[in-house]
Amino acid sequence: MDGENSNLKYAIVSPDKKEGGLYNLFVDNIIFQNFTNKNGGSVFKAYNGTKADTLSFVNSRFENNYRGLNLSYDKDIMEQYNANNIIIDNTVFKNIEESAINYFRKTLSPEIPGGNLIINNSIFSNVYNDEKGKMIRAEGIGHVLISNSIFEDSYKVITPVSLKGSNNRIVNCLIHNSGFVKTSENAKKENLIYKNPKWEDNALFIPSDKSPLLKANNDIDNIGLKH
Repeated sequence: MDGENSNLKYAIVSPDKKEGGLYNLFVDNIIFQNFTNKNGGSVFKAYNGTKADTLSFVNSRFENNYRGLNLSYDKDIMEQYNANNIIIDNTVFKNIEESAINYFRKTLSPEIPGGNLIINNSIFSNVYNDEKGKMIRAEGIGHVLISNSIFEDSYKVITPVSLKGSNNRIVNCLIHNSGFVKTSENAKKENLIYKNPKWEDNALFIPSDKSPLLKANNDIDNIGLKH
């Protein structure tokens, strides 16, 4: 899907809140590019008062967009959030001006169950390249698991990901030239690698033989796309 020359604000939107009920969205092997409308635009928008059961994006690519997935319009309503589950697998976010994912829940405590964000074998390259930018925002979300993924080339970013709460975890990920992951309130970070990924092909994100992304070189698991 290409938003170039159209000035479209969104590639996909949720149902209107008047329609009610849970919905699902499953996206596989789609490219979303050039959705650059800065007047509140994003590739996906969840309208306030709506809720998906599952939003799944696999084997896909988001490139040259203003925002990626925006589920942040219910900021003032306690315990309201726009999706029970967000799944990102084997997917690239590249050249995104603001956050790749903005998934928000207003809550008294992140220990209260509500919302699941699962990210695996994905890449975030040049995303929200600003001193205060967050490549992924998952504020108030009860369960977050980010694994085997890469955060790179957002050199102005201080904190690419900030996780809070004992059910939030980032494991076996590589961060290069993109600040440092922050955890609090018993969130966990394990096996984070702050090294150059050493690409063989940095357009297709294929690692070289000496890359720390390979299980043979990090002794844990492959990091990045499943080619």
